[in-house]
Amino acid sequence: MRGPIPMAFHRTDHRRLPRVPAFENLEPRTLFAAIGNVFHTTATLPEATEGAAVAVVGNEAIFAGGSTTSGYAQVNIYNAATAQWSAARLSRARPDITALAVDDEALFAGGQPGIDTSSIVDIYNASTGAWSAGNLSVGRIDMAATTVGNLAIFAGGETAATNLASTVTNAVDFYDAIDGKWFTGSLSQARSGIAAASVGDLALFAGGQGDEKDGVTQYSSVVDIYNTKTGRWSTATLSQARTGIDALTVGNTVLFAGGSAATGLSTAVDIYNSTTGHWSTATLPSAQALQPAVVGDRAFFFFGSTVEIYDSTTGKWSSEPLSPSESAALANPSESAVDSDIVLGGGATQNASIDTNAACIYDTSNGRAYTTTLSQARSAITAATVDSTALFAGGVVGDSGSGDSSAVDLFTPADLAGTVSLPRGSSVPVSLTNNSTSALPAPDSVAVYASATGVFDDTAVLLGSSRVNTTLPPGATEQLSIPIAIPRSLHAGSYHLLAAAGPPGQLVEFAAQRRLLVVGAGGVVNAAPSHAAVFVPVILPRLSAFSTMAIGSDSLFGDASRVEISGEA
Repeated sequence: MRGPIPMAFHRTDHRRLPRVPAFENLEPRTLFAAIGNVFHTTATLPEATEGAAVAVVGNEAIFAGGSTTSGYAQVNIYNAATAQWSAARLSRARPDITALAVDDEALFAGGQPGIDTSSIVDIYNASTGAWSAGNLSVGRIDMAATTVGNLAIFAGGETAATNLASTVTNAVDFYDAIDGKWFTGSLSQARSGIAAASVGDLALFAGGQGDEKDGVTQYSSVVDIYNTKTGRWSTATLSQARTGIDALTVGNTVLFAGGSAATGLSTAVDIYNSTTGHWSTATLPSAQALQPAVVGDRAFFFFGSTVEIYDSTTGKWSSEPLSPSESAALANPSESAVDSDIVLGGGATQNASIDTNAACIYDTSNGRAYTTTLSQARSAITAATVDSTALFAGGVVGDSGSGDSSAVDLFTPADLAGTVSLPRGSSVPVSLTNNSTSALPAPDSVAVYASATGVFDDTAVLLGSSRVNTTLPPGATEQLSIPIAIPRSLHAGSYHLLAAAGPPGQLVEFAAQRRLLVVGAGGVVNAAPSHAAVFVPVILPRLSAFSTMAIGSDSLFGDASRVEISGEA
């Protein structure tokens, strides 16, 4: 004879257990982690632009002076704390602006609105949101610019005027952000295409090119060094005269790498140690390096299949393979950094010179490269890092440069934290905190999974999810109640609860509940930590149904203080 064999041990509550949530056809889904532990989201510029200059002040990135359908006066401003865009206008439309940030101000200097070069400097105060204007001593383009403390310094460049041939200048303009005053100085040699960097109290202006002589470019090896503490100038000499050099400050050193020399592209690296005042040299393995980047105390130079790394703490170089060699296909990509990750994207393909949407994320902590794609194939993208967000904004669409782009690709660290609790009824309480210094743009998915191993991988099974449709500011916490249902595909057994969040398709785990979630044919029960959960083997003949047990008030079934074992004989 077959029939139910109830075995119940009652305490004080004899209520029947509530019905369990209905089984639903929720299939396990493949889990996608944020690429390189970075979330990739997209946005749209207020106005499409190409070739804009950018300055980063506080939590804002200000893009100005690019080509748009309305001219060159458009300013697009991104606030990383709110993930919102706003727009403004320059006092005069002009391309080829030099941008610089000092204290809480962004300066957009010079440019060439027509034949004449401009001396206008538009100044944006991020604290007040107000704009003001100043003037350079000489209107020009192609200036070198750097900051030391509260001083913004614009040096050299090229001037042009009606009926006059363009010529280089030795003019230097200083702007003191404390009192808003300007003063001037002079380089030892007039030139444009100078590389600028600062370290400690020093501003360094290296290389460049002077006016042509008999049709021959005059490359410079001069380094002008300005000491802001003493107000005095000194000079040094590069190992090779060249222009278009990459200048990087790494720890207490400045690297002047590559550039164009009389003999062609250069592999030379001149290294200045500000602590000792000593100069040294190195040689890059190739002159075809992609745009270098600095993360912490190291500088990274990408060469397709390898990365050359300079460590300023030891003064030594090392070489690491790119695995996979994802940057090999890129030519003239834009570059920005997100915490320990370097993002290279856009530009053109090496072989066909066709605009590409290819992108590579290089994790400096483990030397691993990851592939991804930008939202749109384009070149001449303006890239910047504000707080912890890397922005790839605008650019040229089409191989012939036929149109300006309004696309923005954002890369934000997947730096999330929070908690996930045992189920209450048919929902799971979850708290999600954004630990990044940048906002997590909406929409954002928050999901709860069951995992037999406690590992967030393809074996984890989705129980339920919710969409967060508002931006999560840095440091903010969102309290959620995630509706769950047990999918038919979830086999009877014991599971861990995992919570994951991120843009669609880029979920990362941020919280885990290591207490057991026990699933049986009749539903879900939980062993609450406040009660001793002792599972005693009970031999029941010819059981054909999985037994279930609930102990304590933290059960999915409410607060029934009851233990029940059931089965069929």
